[in-house]
Amino acid sequence: MAVLEGNDQLGQLWALIQELSEQLSQNRSISVSLHGQTGNIKNQAVHSQTGFVLRRFNLDKTKGTFRNRAQDVQERELSLIRDYETKLLARQEEFVAQDLATSNAVSESLVRISHHLRQFLRSLGGEDADSPTTRTDDEDNREPWTSVAASDHALEREIELARLEKENEELKRMMGLLSAQPRSNSEPPYTRFESPRLEQQRIPSIPKTGITGAGQSVGPFGTYKRMRPPG
Repeated sequence: MAVLEGNDQLGQLWALIQELSEQLSQNRSISVSLHGQTGNIKNQAVHSQTGFVLRRFNLDKTKGTFRNRAQDVQERELSLIRDYETKLLARQEEFVAQDLATSNAVSESLVRISHHLRQFLRSLGGEDADSPTTRTDDEDNREPWTSVAASDHALEREIELARLEKENEELKRMMGLLSAQPRSNSEPPYTRFESPRLEQQRIPSIPKTGITGAGQSVGPFGTYKRMRPPG
């Protein structure tokens, strides 16, 4: 009986040893797998850090390239804008100079035309043409529109004098101081201009006494006086 009990205890001890050995082998395999997983995790961590740095480097490089390209394009656009602005300003100054030269030429032409027209009217009136006068510095420095206005004023004055002379002649003809000269149909009225000096030499002075007309007396201003009844 004692031998059987000893064998049973040895069997239990052997079974317990086998279970412990199996448990140890399982623990060893689990520790090996954990060690492998730890290595993989470390490798992933290293790769992730390296990839982040690479991505950051690539992103910075791309941004730098884009900035350089944008700066080059902007500088080129600014240079083109400056070039075109310079050309436009030069063209505008050229146009302004051409307009000024054209206006000066037109003003001088108008001055010459008015001068020749004034000389023509004076020659029709029997006056001598103006002698050519030298231009002074004041005339050179004078504005063109000032000379044009002066010539226009002189031309209007000559026209007004010619009109007054013609009215004076017609008034004298109405008063009977001048013999009425019949005009031809081809000759237009008011085409003859005479100088006031020549006309004063040719026309006698108007008497201060009234001139008697047909049944009425004419006053010194060419108007008929009303005849008063006798008594």
